[in-house]
Amino acid sequence: MDNNDLLELLKELPQIADVISPMVENYKPLLRSVGNTALDLLEEYVGNERHYTLDATHKWNQYQAYIKVGFNEEQAMQLLLNNNAEFVKNLKSTTKSVGRASSKND
Repeated sequence: MDNNDLLELLKELPQIADVISPMVENYKPLLRSVGNTALDLLEEYVGNERHYTLDATHKWNQYQAYIKVGFNEEQAMQLLLNNNAEFVKNLKSTTKSVGRASSKND
């Protein structure tokens, strides 16, 4: 069911809005609480230096591994940059796919 189907249903059954509205109002405090908790967790996560230390260590080890198997410094750095660029590209693609799937389910 997409948004247009829902709008058509609401036109046919206007009393549904009378049922849904109070439900939405009842769940708003819960949704706000869950949302605020998620934001608190995100704030805690991005403020944690351990995450960045682990990430930097991982990248340094990856760079050193490229050097160890025979790549020169420039090639090793290029491989790291390409890996990051590919990751961002895949992340964007995944995000778009999830967004499209979500709109189809709405």
